[in-house]
Amino acid sequence: MCACMRMSSDAEGRVYLWDVSTRQVVRSHAAHEKRVWALDFSPNGCSDQQPGSSSGGGHLLASGSDDRLLKVGFLSLRS
Repeated sequence: MCACMRMSSDAEGRVYLWDVSTRQVVRSHAAHEKRVWALDFSPNGCSDQQPGSSSGGGHLLASGSDDRLLKVGFLSLRS
């Protein structure tokens, strides 16, 4: 993930991607049905390529919640 990006979550199960330089939410996603307690990501550079592509990059996001689910997915930075 780019150095200017950070992740957060809320009690309703939403996950947010923030651009620190602009202090704006870039993406939000209703990832879970209950409070999200854990977030992690793979910092594979700042490109927006799918994992395993020839040009590298891609960002994998993992989130865990009180709904007893662990979700892992690709994070796209495209508009």
